[in-house]
Amino acid sequence: MRWWRFFLAAVALIAMLGGPLSAFGPRLNPLVRSLLVITLFIGFLTCWVGSFVAWFALLLFRCPRCGERFALAWYSSWPTAACKHCGQYLG
Repeated sequence: MRWWRFFLAAVALIAMLGGPLSAFGPRLNPLVRSLLVITLFIGFLTCWVGSFVAWFALLLFRCPRCGERFALAWYSSWPTAACKHCGQYLG
C-alpha cells in the first residue's frame, strides 16, 4: 500500500539523515549540516504529503463488492488490504 511506503520512507529518512545530524551535530561543517537539514525537511514533507493523499484516497475508495467505503468503519479506519464490511481482499 502506498500509505505504508510513504510512512516507512519517512522513518527511514529520519534514521538515515537524522542519525548523522544528532551524532555529529556541532562537529559537522555548517554547509553539510544545512544540506542534511534541508534534505531531511523536504524529504519528510514529501513523505507526509504523500501519506496524507494516499490516506484520503484509501478512505474515499469504495469496495467493488459491497459499495461501502473500503477502509472506513465505525470501529477502525486503519488501512488494511481487506474491506471492513464484506472482507473482500484486494491485496
